[in-house]
Amino acid sequence: MKLAGAVMILAAIASCKEEKEDFGVPSIGVSTNSVSFSEAEGRQTVKILSSRDWTVEIDYAVEVEEDWLVVTPASGSASHDSVEVVLSVLANSAEDRSASVTFNAGALSATVSVFQKGEVAKEYDAIEDVRALYQGENVTISEDWTICGTVISNYRHSESGGLNNAASQKSVVIQDETAGIVLFLAENNKELALGDRIEVKVNGLVLQRFDNGSLQINAVPMDRITKITTGSQVEPKTISASELVTGEYESQYVAVTDVQVVDSDLGKTFVTQDGEGKDRHTSINFISRTGVRFLLFSSAYSTFGDELVPEGSGTLKGIAAVHGGDYQISITSTDDYAELTGERFDNSGFERPQPTKATIAEVLAASVSGSVWYEITGTISNIEASDYGNFTITDETGSIYVYGLTSEWRADGKNDQSFPELGLKAGDILTLAGTRDEYKDEPQIGGPAYYISHKDGGGEDPDPDEPGDLKVATIAEFLAAQPGDGVWYQLTGEVYDIYNTSFGNFWIRDDAGNQVRVYGLTSTKQESNDHSFESIGLSEGDIVTIATLRAEHNGEAQAGGTPPAYYISHEEGEEPEVPTGDPTALIISEYVEGSRNNKYLEIANISDSEIDLAAYTLRKYVNGAEDNFDDMTLSGTLASKAVKVFRINTSELTLPEGVTAEVTNSQVLNFNGDDPVALICNGEVVDLLGVFGDVDFGKDVTLRRKSSVTAPSATYNVDEWDTLEQDDVSGLGTL
Repeated sequence: MKLAGAVMILAAIASCKEEKEDFGVPSIGVSTNSVSFSEAEGRQTVKILSSRDWTVEIDYAVEVEEDWLVVTPASGSASHDSVEVVLSVLANSAEDRSASVTFNAGALSATVSVFQKGEVAKEYDAIEDVRALYQGENVTISEDWTICGTVISNYRHSESGGLNNAASQKSVVIQDETAGIVLFLAENNKELALGDRIEVKVNGLVLQRFDNGSLQINAVPMDRITKITTGSQVEPKTISASELVTGEYESQYVAVTDVQVVDSDLGKTFVTQDGEGKDRHTSINFISRTGVRFLLFSSAYSTFGDELVPEGSGTLKGIAAVHGGDYQISITSTDDYAELTGERFDNSGFERPQPTKATIAEVLAASVSGSVWYEITGTISNIEASDYGNFTITDETGSIYVYGLTSEWRADGKNDQSFPELGLKAGDILTLAGTRDEYKDEPQIGGPAYYISHKDGGGEDPDPDEPGDLKVATIAEFLAAQPGDGVWYQLTGEVYDIYNTSFGNFWIRDDAGNQVRVYGLTSTKQESNDHSFESIGLSEGDIVTIATLRAEHNGEAQAGGTPPAYYISHEEGEEPEVPTGDPTALIISEYVEGSRNNKYLEIANISDSEIDLAAYTLRKYVNGAEDNFDDMTLSGTLASKAVKVFRINTSELTLPEGVTAEVTNSQVLNFNGDDPVALICNGEVVDLLGVFGDVDFGKDVTLRRKSSVTAPSATYNVDEWDTLEQDDVSGLGTL
């Protein structure tokens, strides 16, 4: 009997095991993502459905002395049915407050944002006041300010419920009652959605414009942001296209009336996908009933990219923005273009703009605008594109580049390539009308400009064919000359930092320390670069004489460009004596592959002696190819236990107090995460950072050598490096 009883008990146990309830794949969800309370004591119920046991975690936005939020129950078991959970709050006699309630079920979780209004209204700083701090240059916000705004962008990845309609997943646009601004986050946005009301602590963050684009607060950490409520709505401000192109409504949600897609863009999809990389993003041209033009920007990754653009006229909604001097709209929902269903208008209603007479200096001082036209008169020089009419025009007050001239004003804003029929030549006195435009921070006349009249300048071409026609100048005199003045200069200097041997890109300098970049050198005079530089046989240290126009790029003086500089003569320089180096003395100690064009590299002298850096070379292997590299020979000395920081000229992060970085134009620092960097001593690799074979070993991160490393390594050892967040430069300048 005992045996039979034991068998029955075992059978019962086995039966229980077999009948254990299966709740399916792990999952958890809540009935709402946000709950709001008045200032009074209150209770609200949410429902949770979880296929695993769960617990509650409360995270207050600010530290509290006592809990003002209680969740009941605080835990639960897996279930096929939803469970009611009660959220209770105490009365709030202070400012607004918020918290996050997270329901954790193993590796899964669901969060409810809780907001309670306070009896004391919380005061925030106005976004328009933050914007006012920017005066044309990057500025660090020193004020202890907190702004509050509603998210009006929908740029999150489609997997997170967004339109994926931005070039970067880090961009978020917020707006308050006074203005709007872009937040460029330190990481991809997975938390902030359209309609979220958030507060942001901005002290110590940097205001900047990238590529003459919308003003942004750069590298905002997520721990600086607190979500207050969700589901808020921002009504668009109804404006005209003329108001849009003033820039007054930048980063605000607007409704632009009486507009349509231009004829030439009808039949296209929002994203054309006819380019690669950043060129895959598409700008559709819009025009207003009065002839004002602007762009609708759509990311190559947007969820609506394969839809056809609307054919009708009407109102277009979206976020007002600017990029590269172009005014544009970025939509937040496909409903933003739903009202473009009206009858199309034609060009007959367009009025030829009435330009205001101005000097070139007055145009240069004016703001970028597609709706304000200027009439200027000056001398033509440096005609670069004879089909489209690209040239420089100069009067007694200055010079400016004209990006396109047509024989008559065109309402559609297109360049009809009618410039050749005007018969204009260098030296002619031309009167034209155009708008104040800009490209990569470089002023220009846009529109395109249209022809008014001209006087024959006698055919004097300031573009000489023989060296005898050149104006001999020192590098200092060349730097002081006006860009685009049409004068060909003869320059002589020492060649250094040849960073592109195909086009002939390098630097020259004189004994006084003056230097200028040569952006393209050809063996004979050419209209465009014919890749003949290598046939000249120039080496670093040679003394070269060249002919060139005075040009400029991104505000930096340069020789060459379009057309390129051309070779006259050179003398071979003395072969520099390279000292013998200590292969154990130096290491690469820090690497910053930052946002935008922020690139920094640090080397350290770990030896007990001062080191002559001329014995060492930094080498970048392009895309991880061992046979394709750029070199930068070092110079100067480095004391024992000291470091040296290098940066490219576009880097703009704020370094620790007292730390400076040597600016270099070498391509060695133009890395992007898949370019290994090595230290070369006595012709051999002595220290290596990175992996060969086009591997993203260091993309969007800071890599810092561990303090335990006591010797260089000719092979990359990932265990010797700490990986930090992008744009972390806090360790630069110290060993």
